[in-house]
Amino acid sequence: MQQSRWERLAPLTGVVAVAIIVAVFAIGGSTPDEHDSAAKVWAYYSRHHDKHITLAFILAIALPFLVFFASTLRHELRRAGGTGQLSRLPSAAASSPPPASACWPPFTSRSRAPQKRR
Repeated sequence: MQQSRWERLAPLTGVVAVAIIVAVFAIGGSTPDEHDSAAKVWAYYSRHHDKHITLAFILAIALPFLVFFASTLRHELRRAGGTGQLSRLPSAAASSPPPASACWPPFTSRSRAPQKRR
């Protein structure tokens, strides 16, 4: 059966998603360690706030590519046959990412600033 141009190019959406994700984390650079003081972490994110917000938006651009790739992968796995259990995995994995506040510090509340001791 003849595939359309979009069907032939659809698997490349996974490459685009991975390229965006790798670029964002490479540009993001190193962040404070878990052993650094709260004041040091707060100072770092205060200085780099705009950079990390911009990177978060760029990272969000990768999400549609990832979902489209998962859909394409699911279609190909179902077309290949089998019980269908394996074909559900890409859809489930792409549709249930962890909460943004748990994995991306700029999304957390600014009210959690270190308090000065009196």
